[in-house]
Amino acid sequence: MYSGLGGVTLSVVDSDGVETTFDDTDQLVGKFRPEIDWLPSLPEAVCYAIPHAVRVHAVQADRERTVECD
Repeated sequence: MYSGLGGVTLSVVDSDGVETTFDDTDQLVGKFRPEIDWLPSLPEAVCYAIPHAVRVHAVQADRERTVECD
């Protein structure tokens, strides 16, 4: 049995300042596995996948991370 960190909640702010949730993680990572620490890399992957994103906020368990998209 795996000890999991849990799912990731992602929110994306676009260039108009509109915040939406991003639920399509399987498209980015193949199969989402909750035992993996996604915070170091997943926000940048979302920035890359959504060209109009300006900021991505990720929460996994009791940790969170926000990145500004280039």
